[in-house]
Amino acid sequence: MKNSILYLSLLGAMLAAPAMAQVGPAAKALQQSATGESFTIGQMRFRVVPDAVLEPATGKAGTRQQAVIGKYAVKLGTAKSAAADGGDARMAVAMSDSGVPVVVTSSLDVYVSHIGALNEAVRDTGGKLKYSSALGGNGVIEYASVAQALQAMQKLSAIAGVKSASPRLIREELVLY
Repeated sequence: MKNSILYLSLLGAMLAAPAMAQVGPAAKALQQSATGESFTIGQMRFRVVPDAVLEPATGKAGTRQQAVIGKYAVKLGTAKSAAADGGDARMAVAMSDSGVPVVVTSSLDVYVSHIGALNEAVRDTGGKLKYSSALGGNGVIEYASVAQALQAMQKLSAIAGVKSASPRLIREELVLY
């Protein structure tokens, strides 16, 4: 019994090694390209990858594909090619300091001590209120682009009654069968 567990573990490691070898360089390339604006959520720091392009994931691994995050494939190009590809300005790729890629949206989750602070936050930062809850003391403010959302996040910290604000993230989906 112990031998069969050992053999199965070794077989699993041998099968996983080529896949891990392919993930390493792609993640490293994304990490090195993360030179844009940084933001913090809790204790985790993220940095935007300005030359990353998001496309719908097709299920086929492309030659330029760096990662798949949820329903999106991440490809690296230049900042000019990222803009020329018509990428959605409401989404961008960011890397955590631990090397995990995420998709950053142009929406901010905002937590407030009173609902009046949320209304003031919307008015002062130029966003659109998408959701609010007086009972929960939170809301979602949407902006035209990720860059505007990150700039607004800094302004929100100066508004009385705003406890915290952070961008909404899309992380890799884990599907358990």
